[in-house]
Amino acid sequence: MADSTASMQSGRGWLSAWLGLRGALLIRLSLSLMVFLTLMRGVFFYLFQSHSTQWNLENFAKAFYLGAKFDFRVTLVALLPLILMMWWPWANPAKRAQAANSWALFYAFLASFLLAVFFIDLGYYNYLHSRVNATGLDFFNDPVISLQMVWQSYPVILASLGLMGFGALTYFFLRNWVFVLLEEPRTFGWPRRSFAILFLSLGFLLGVHGKLSQYPLRWSEAFFTTDHFTSALALNPIHYFIDTLRSRERTYDKQKVREYYYEVARYLGVEDLDSEKLNFARPIQPTPLEFDRQPNVVIIIMESLASYKTGFLGHPLDVTPNFDEIASRGITFSEFYVPSEGTARSIFGFISGIPDVTQRRTSSRNPLIVSQNTVANAFSDYDSYYFIGGSANWGNIRGIITHNIPGVNLIEEGAFESPRTDVWGISDLHLFREAHQVLESRQGRRPFFTIIQTAGFHRPYTIPQDRGQFEVGELTAEEIARYGFVSNDEYNSLRFSDYSLGEFFRLARESSYYDNTLFVIFGDHGLPDYQAEHVSVGRRHHLLERFRVPLIFYGPNFLPETQKIEKLATSPDILPTVAALVNRTHINTTLGRNLFDPKYDDQRYAFTFVYYGPPHIGLLDDDFYVFGDPNNIEGLYAWRSEEPERNLKDQFPDRFEEMSRLTLGLYETSKFMLYNNPNILPDERLSKIQPSRPVHHIGPLPAPPDLGVDPSQVPKQDTMQEHYN
Repeated sequence: MADSTASMQSGRGWLSAWLGLRGALLIRLSLSLMVFLTLMRGVFFYLFQSHSTQWNLENFAKAFYLGAKFDFRVTLVALLPLILMMWWPWANPAKRAQAANSWALFYAFLASFLLAVFFIDLGYYNYLHSRVNATGLDFFNDPVISLQMVWQSYPVILASLGLMGFGALTYFFLRNWVFVLLEEPRTFGWPRRSFAILFLSLGFLLGVHGKLSQYPLRWSEAFFTTDHFTSALALNPIHYFIDTLRSRERTYDKQKVREYYYEVARYLGVEDLDSEKLNFARPIQPTPLEFDRQPNVVIIIMESLASYKTGFLGHPLDVTPNFDEIASRGITFSEFYVPSEGTARSIFGFISGIPDVTQRRTSSRNPLIVSQNTVANAFSDYDSYYFIGGSANWGNIRGIITHNIPGVNLIEEGAFESPRTDVWGISDLHLFREAHQVLESRQGRRPFFTIIQTAGFHRPYTIPQDRGQFEVGELTAEEIARYGFVSNDEYNSLRFSDYSLGEFFRLARESSYYDNTLFVIFGDHGLPDYQAEHVSVGRRHHLLERFRVPLIFYGPNFLPETQKIEKLATSPDILPTVAALVNRTHINTTLGRNLFDPKYDDQRYAFTFVYYGPPHIGLLDDDFYVFGDPNNIEGLYAWRSEEPERNLKDQFPDRFEEMSRLTLGLYETSKFMLYNNPNILPDERLSKIQPSRPVHHIGPLPAPPDLGVDPSQVPKQDTMQEHYN
């Protein structure tokens, strides 16, 4: 021991001189644990690298880097007992031999536990192609059978002896290299002691936070690619297990899904009916639209853009002139609804095509369902971009974006030249400007699939100093109340968001990509109507403006005449419709449908889900609204009437039964799909899905093929001229 002490003093004396005995010990122990965890990650890579479907050294390097950050967080948590206890002299391993022995024994046991978890993780991944997670606790539902399976499948005795031997070697290493007795350097006075405390405290906090940004390191960062192995490589099994602990409950009931299967399958247009296998797959049927070359796609998600706030859809004031101009030139759905309030829920539902019907927390925060077979797979041969002014770690939406949109370039905070405006990152104006610069710089490359997510129209309603030609307006208190605003700050924030949208289109019209781009604009969710006078009594009574947002399809050179369509639509429909418009074939396994396919015109509905309080589900059609809790659909209401509060279920029992069953079916199917719709992009089946060949002609939209739909049953679509006449 004397020799080892002398070695420590000569070889590592600078650590104790600057950080003290406790600090030097913590540094040595953390390095030891990090080396151990890194070696385990290396073994995982060596054993399973053949599972990768996208061999990419750069991605593997990033996975190791992210994995090291997760490992470091686990290491710091493992150090916490020592950090808390070593301030007591009797528990200080740098001062007392008995304490050093005890702590070496404790961490030798911990290392053996980590090694055991690592071996379980290897077996779990080899068997289920997933890192060990909290669903593994389900094996304890039948502990006897599970233990027998383990006993018969693995060398339990040999593994136990191996762990004991590993623990003994680890104890010897720790006691002679880490937990050694030292004398405090004479130069270690209060100035250096203060420096050590500050340095170690900041290092600990930064290591736990994991990033130099507002949002901490989260599990979703590991899912930065569609390659399942690369994402798995970035995970730490202990960290991932804890991340999934709150999400292991799978609340769907297959029997209930089967009970309503045929109602939902008919709604989706499933041809290969199979209630046993619960098949919902069907190919996207391209809309017979013609274009010279494959169009670009730009999807703009406007924060909190409720329909009743826009002039085009009824607001008496000139609040959204830029949006209104675009709507007047495109195809606008005036009865478009998102299934649920909340941005994270809306983003998840839009990308996955499945309403987020989880109650406790959003699906984007559940690592067990991060893989979704999104229709964005239809754009796998496009260059993909996702622009967000803040951090994609908010709501953990990063995982659903980067793990499912093929090859997406996620451009977020830290990548912009513009200054940060508030908690939501850069302003909408700067976001649109920088997005345009990226898209314009791509001349001569592949077509692009781009999503721009704004966040400016949101508290604290910040308007930046660099605001272009925008001028602040002011309403009286009476006008604020009459027109559905909460303050002048909100009023001006909406106006500035609209100004920013107009600035983007001003730049785009002068660009090389404008004429060959399909633009799609929709609101991520609605807002309470605040008893605005121009909102109908039925919408106010049933609080429908929380879900109602505008949807615009605008293609300068290849969409037909402008239209204002009053058919009901919902956000899972967006990507299937976009894919159909630009002639991209894909196997759709979501709840989304092509809005321009007339075969669905006899079943136009919008599903709603209220997650707070007791959950409520509902279904809206042209005339009625049914809603209630998942165990009791309460009633049928004529939401367009002057008496929207009257329950008409006894007057229209067949309509009530039909809509109630579809409501329950969509709810139960959504819960099921969240866990049973994995991304097939890396799968060999994708190679069988070939994009349709575009027709080289620009012209009006031809008549749709005969799908057996009675034209008299198709609701009339008002053109813009008819609407204003």
